[in-house]
Amino acid sequence: MIAASMVRMEPQSKRLMDTLRVTVRKLFHRALEPFKKAYDNYRDDHDYFRQLTRSSAVLEMGTERVTVHLMPKVNYSPQMQRIIGGLLEQVNQQGPALDVVSIIMLKKYREGPVGHIVLAPTGAPNMGKHLGLWFLWTLVIAAVAAFLATRLLGLDHSHARAAAKLVGAVTFIAHGFGTMQESIWTARPWSSSAKYLLDAALYAAGSGFVFFWLWP
Repeated sequence: MIAASMVRMEPQSKRLMDTLRVTVRKLFHRALEPFKKAYDNYRDDHDYFRQLTRSSAVLEMGTERVTVHLMPKVNYSPQMQRIIGGLLEQVNQQGPALDVVSIIMLKKYREGPVGHIVLAPTGAPNMGKHLGLWFLWTLVIAAVAAFLATRLLGLDHSHARAAAKLVGAVTFIAHGFGTMQESIWTARPWSSSAKYLLDAALYAAGSGFVFFWLWP
C-alpha cells in the first residue's frame, strides 16, 4: 500500500462535519415546527422558512426591550404575512425577557457617558521596561520587514529603492494600523488615531531611509 502511494483516511474531520450537519439540521427542523403548523403546506414550507431565516434585520435598543425589524428578501403574500406575524407573536410571548441587570445596563448606555478603563499592575510606571519592550518591538518589525524585502527582491543594489518602499509600507502598517481598530471598537477619538498614523509614517520614513542607505 505504501508503494502504491496509498494513505490512511482520517475520519475525524468527516465525523465532525457530519455531527455539525446533523445538529444544524435538527435545530432547523425544531424551529420549523411552529411554522409548519401555522402554514400547513408541506410542499414549500421549507423554502419559505429558509427565506425567512435568511432575512436581514435591524436591532432597535429600548430601555425595556430589544425590537428586531426583519427585512425579508422576498415579497410575501398578505396571507403569508399574517402567518409570519402570528408566528413572530408566539416567539415574542415565549422568548426570553430582559432581566433587571440588562435593563439597567441598557439605560446607562443610553444616558452615557460610555468609557473604557485599563487596569495596570500596582506600582509606579517603569519607563526603562517600557522603553526596552518598545525597542524590542521595533527590532521585530524591522526584522520582519527585512525578511520580506530580501525574500521578494533579493540583495541586488538595483532593488534598493523598491526595498525601501516595501520596508516603509510594512513598518507603517505594523505601527499604525492597530490604533484604527481601537477607534472602531473602543471609541478612541479618530483625531488621536490620526496622530498615531502620523507617528507611524515617521517611523516608516526613517526605516525606509535606513534600508535604502544600507542596502547591499
